Amino acid sequence: MMMATYPELIRTEHLDEAHGPRITLPAESTEPVYTAVSFDRITESGVAGDARAASPEKGERMLSGCASALADIIVRDPWAK
Repeated sequence: MMMATYPELIRTEHLDEAHGPRITLPAESTEPVYTAVSFDRITESGVAGDARAASPEKGERMLSGCASALADIIVRDPWAK
């Protein structure tokens, strides 16, 4: 998503090294309580997942999907009483 929104911040010369551990999302966890963990405890390099396959187009699709999902939630207004 950074490639789509802030391409000037991407250091393309480091993309070959841009891979690290997979992050488990709370929804994937079987633990009864989710506790946030500091990012530096997950990865020393600052990279999680594998950015080597990233592209601006994939970032745009992810942003669009997130926006659509958020819009769906807002339209359903789960906070209405």
